[in-house]
Amino acid sequence: VAVVAAGAVEADGSWRACAEDQLAAGAVVDALAALGIDAASPEAAVTCAAYQQLRPAVGHLVTASVSARRLDAAGHDGLVAQALAAGPVDVVVHRLHRDA
Repeated sequence: VAVVAAGAVEADGSWRACAEDQLAAGAVVDALAALGIDAASPEAAVTCAAYQQLRPAVGHLVTASVSARRLDAAGHDGLVAQALAAGPVDVVVHRLHRDA
């Protein structure tokens, strides 16, 4: 299983790390470890540890993130808070990223 905290591609083509992606990846690695699937890379272990320590603040961190602020500024006020309130789902999003 590969867990990738993908980040975001900016309008100019540059890449931006996203707090919400790091936290989500950490949550996935944490959930896998709880199931006994814990042969994680050092990067996954660090992401998982960050999620575990920041778990009480996840809602605030995600709603205060650059991505959430940009969505709010684009007229999607509260969309991220609504997504957080909906909670986790049992689906996997498959995306194919092509080189520019």
